[in-house]
Amino acid sequence: MDPAEHNFQQLLVEQAALHVERLPAFEGIAVDRLDYSEYYNLDADDGVCWVPCPPNGANCRSKSAETEASSSAGAGGNWTGGFGPARSLRLSYRDTFRRIGKEVLHKDNAARVMAMNCNVLCRIDQIESFDLTFSEGSSLNGVAWTGLAMPTILWTYSLSGKSDASLDAFFQQHLLMNVFPSAPMPKNGNQTHLLRCRVLAARDADSFFHQIT
Repeated sequence: MDPAEHNFQQLLVEQAALHVERLPAFEGIAVDRLDYSEYYNLDADDGVCWVPCPPNGANCRSKSAETEASSSAGAGGNWTGGFGPARSLRLSYRDTFRRIGKEVLHKDNAARVMAMNCNVLCRIDQIESFDLTFSEGSSLNGVAWTGLAMPTILWTYSLSGKSDASLDAFFQQHLLMNVFPSAPMPKNGNQTHLLRCRVLAARDADSFFHQIT
């Protein structure tokens, strides 16, 4: 779904506002997975995008002579459909995040948090409204870029049974990249999805966490 669609975006903003209004201890939200922002809404036009589209699409236009020439030169590949305007969900996500942050969570300098799970896609231009990232996966170098602007945490899966040398390398890499590893939490299979941490709190791994704190 495209969060820039007016009614849907308004619903998201209102939901955040209701959390603040009805839950006095509410401290913020976590947005799960940024990779979905890589899609396009073929039924909208952001005035910038021009993308391949199915021939029967409402906004799809047949290949022009110019497009045919580009295709024959390799720019269009083997695409046999048409091209047309679209809206990048990158813009939709960014605008929606901005509204939720400015109008609700960060309004009047409130100390509420917006956290982001980049998943496999970390983009500096998408995190302007966020306060921290807490990402799944193993893309240490990727999530490290977000650490230039805010605290950054990367899921730790399992450290149980690792050698001292492996554990030392694990923590040294995170320290070097300025990325916090999520701490071990026994029996914690899923903390509202985003804060999931599959670490077995083995004594050998636990001791390394204490050494760096």
